[in-house]
Amino acid sequence: MHWDDLRIFVVVAEAGSFSAAGRRLGVEQSTIGRRIKRLEGVLGLALFERHADGLRPTATAEPLLRHARDAARSIGALVEAARAQPSAGGRVRVACTTAMADLVLLPNMHDFLTEHPNVRIDLDTGLEFVDVARGQADIALRSRRPTEHGLVSRKLAEMRFAPHASHAYAQAKKDQSHEAWDWLVVRAEVVETSWFDVHIGVEPRLTTHSFKEQIDAVRRGLGVGLIARAAAAMFDDLVELELPGVPQPPPFDLWLVSQQERRQQPHVRAAMDWIVELTRRLTSA
Repeated sequence: MHWDDLRIFVVVAEAGSFSAAGRRLGVEQSTIGRRIKRLEGVLGLALFERHADGLRPTATAEPLLRHARDAARSIGALVEAARAQPSAGGRVRVACTTAMADLVLLPNMHDFLTEHPNVRIDLDTGLEFVDVARGQADIALRSRRPTEHGLVSRKLAEMRFAPHASHAYAQAKKDQSHEAWDWLVVRAEVVETSWFDVHIGVEPRLTTHSFKEQIDAVRRGLGVGLIARAAAAMFDDLVELELPGVPQPPPFDLWLVSQQERRQQPHVRAAMDWIVELTRRLTSA
């Protein structure tokens, strides 16, 4: 039996649906359904039945719910006690873009390392693919949900992009159409690049291979770049520009990816929880 399935059983019973339970736990509805089906297979009985107001535990599952709550609380206490052990530590390899490292992780790294003195962070930055399934990183931040076997993913945020420029550049170009702007483009296999090629289609004035370099160039007044709104909000010297008659750039989902086995290690779990909280602050600001 997978003990975490008991916690999901309890949350579904409290939430009344797979979708509500998924939102509470930060996982997909389909994942909740698979975990409940797996637990039903282990126990040999149906756990829920559908009513007009949602899912309710079956008559045979109702007496088990109290035991599941007790077990979930005990397992949760065990995990928290393990995380609190000062001896728990080790190296955590985190793969992310340079922009994510420079703008989000590094400014908050001191507090994390102070709270976890035995944890060491190894940052692998860049746009190249890092194979988490093969152990090249313990944690990866990706713009696509992985399909490799043995990986666990959690959707952190939906990132939306818009054209941004410095205040001075926006003022200087206010009477010009977007075809006349100096576009600063990140060349990578991301949705923004495809959108630019289809809907803008001009020769970029500057091409970079790093979102951080692009943001720096935009702030220096070199032109216009597609920047995530959450990132642009960190800088008072950036302003969002309108594109009349042009479809909005599509959003992309930011995923936290790890191996099933490694994510249970206290030092890896501590780093994951920290990244989840930082992303929550970033996207809710």
